[in-house]
Amino acid sequence: MLAQNATITPKINSPFSRFGLGNFISQYYAGPGGMGGLSAAFQDPYLLNTLNPASLASLQATAFEVGLNAQYSGLKSDGASEGIWSGNLDYLALGFPLINPINEVLDRKRSGLGLGMAFALQPYTVVGYNIESTSVQEELGPTTNYLKGTGGTNRLMWSNALRYKGLSGGFTFGYMFGQLTNSRRVEFDSLELAYVTEFLDEVSLNGFFWEAGLQYTHDFKKLNAEGERESSGRRLTVGLYGNSTDNFNTNTRRFAERYSFDFNVQDT
Repeated sequence: MLAQNATITPKINSPFSRFGLGNFISQYYAGPGGMGGLSAAFQDPYLLNTLNPASLASLQATAFEVGLNAQYSGLKSDGASEGIWSGNLDYLALGFPLINPINEVLDRKRSGLGLGMAFALQPYTVVGYNIESTSVQEELGPTTNYLKGTGGTNRLMWSNALRYKGLSGGFTFGYMFGQLTNSRRVEFDSLELAYVTEFLDEVSLNGFFWEAGLQYTHDFKKLNAEGERESSGRRLTVGLYGNSTDNFNTNTRRFAERYSFDFNVQDT
């Protein structure tokens, strides 16, 4: 059987999310994302950066962040084109210092020790598509395939960090979970007594992972009027981070269903 012509009309989100775990969502928070993804060395007293958990040791106040995204995709085939708007939650995160910086102000003494902690919930991948594909085949005539997918994966994370003077280290322990649903329905438009066939795959997955990072900050000094060395206001920060492999458990359920609109017959 040879297809003579075909048209694809995407309905929502992205048809490319059909493959693998779906479309990956950016893991950058507002701070490092606004600096071009400079997450390895990014640290801020009021902004979160869980990609390198070592940065949490620099927090000076409680920070709560919510990330949202919007995306416009242009899709085009031989006979049709369509623009699609989509959006999603990027992250929910709460971070705070474990050593109160107000005490340093009251004592008029700066400690070289810093501790920070954060909790975060982040979508990791998203599946969302609704595709209608029509083709004309020599033996069966017009045939329509309906492809639909929903779901995604999420990550729940707990991060801790320790800083001593200019050196910081951090560790994240996380749990990934989610469910992906993909379905395909085939209809033979020109065959009156033909059954409609639908295939449904449901994949549930879960697993643990870890991430770790280091940062080092060097403060440049200068001589003041009394000849003493003091901070010049300039500093250099370098960082690195890594993570475990994404090992997770999966549970797959597959269903096949046939039914007829003409005879009200269903076979699962």
